[in-house]
Amino acid sequence: MDAKAINTRPSYLKPDNSYDLIYPVKYKVGEQETLLETLQLRRLTGVERVIASGEGNAAVRTHAMLASVTGQMLIVIQKIDWVDLDRLDECLGFFTEHGPATGESA
Repeated sequence: MDAKAINTRPSYLKPDNSYDLIYPVKYKVGEQETLLETLQLRRLTGVERVIASGEGNAAVRTHAMLASVTGQMLIVIQKIDWVDLDRLDECLGFFTEHGPATGESA
């Protein structure tokens, strides 16, 4: 994540803090098949701060943070396309900026 990512709201992060996947993910729980097309993000909390500074490599920590903020299962997050994961990582970086809890720039 570069300095620009932290200082600027990513253009693909919607005003309601949702993100439309470029490559939707299909997954199945029991007999129910789901197509995940959008992830609803929220501001980061202390839980994600612990995850970010925890053990494992950066990708493992980012996946755990995304599972935490979206409520999606970790296995579903791990199925998301690499390009989408890079963009979502940039969105998480934007949320680490000091500012209002809405995620919008002051």
